[in-house]
Amino acid sequence: MDRNEQHRQYCKTHREQLRESERKYWTANRDKKREKDRRYYQRHKERIKESVRQYADAHPEKRAEALAALANYIDRIKLGYGCRNPSCKWKSDFHPACLDFHHLDPSQKKYRISGTAIRKREVLIAEIRKCTVLCAIYHRLVTFGLLDDSNFPVCEINDNGDILTK
Repeated sequence: MDRNEQHRQYCKTHREQLRESERKYWTANRDKKREKDRRYYQRHKERIKESVRQYADAHPEKRAEALAALANYIDRIKLGYGCRNPSCKWKSDFHPACLDFHHLDPSQKKYRISGTAIRKREVLIAEIRKCTVLCAIYHRLVTFGLLDDSNFPVCEINDNGDILTK
């Protein structure tokens, strides 16, 4: 058995131990890894972007699935909260299209949640944490300054994307 074969055999039999060791190392050196990844991306940005474009063109169904999964997640959050305005008179079930995310502090808004600009779930969760959910009518009233939004509770979601309080 040559050295390469011995190495493959060792890795195969110690796979879990090696993965755990690697996970511990990168957890302890997260900032170092991020900086290394940033430098790599800056050096190879165009090649990476082109590769991503080629993959997206070759697999449009994957992108559609991912966008549908994000849309379903957004709808689940909306329906989980319902309209957060305590004086909302609508007591029936809402359709997700009738509920909007309202950024309580517009200066903190980076993305439109219902848009397709957000691809990563972590980014989406961070943006939802800045919002409350309102029915479309109350959202329009708040947007035009006809209703005060200071007493609406913010959405509380953990890192897994689960609703913490309703």
